Formats: sequence, structure tokens, C-alpha cells
Amino acid sequence: MIGFLIRSPQAFSTYFLEGVELSLVSSMTAAVIDVLAFTPLAYYLSRVGIP
Repeated sequence: MIGFLIRSPQAFSTYFLEGVELSLVSSMTAAVIDVLAFTPLAYYLSRVGIP
């Protein structure tokens, strides 16, 4: 009975699923921003050095 409730889409409210979706999208966005912003910065600092 409990296994059915866990796998059933009716067991979760739409607010819960929207929250999970928002969390995943925001995590992916943060990861992309980190890579795009800090990879060139790390490369630059490794070449120039920190004064």
C-alpha cells in the first residue's frame, strides 16, 4: 500500500512538484553561472598570478 502511494502521482501535491522543479532549475542555473563566470577567472589568475 505504501509503495503504491510513493509511486503514485496523486500522492504529491502540485505545489510540491513545482517546488522540486524550481529547485532543480535553480541548481542547474547556478552551476552554469559558476562555470561561465569562474572558469575564465581561474584561468586568468593562474596565468597572471595574484599580486
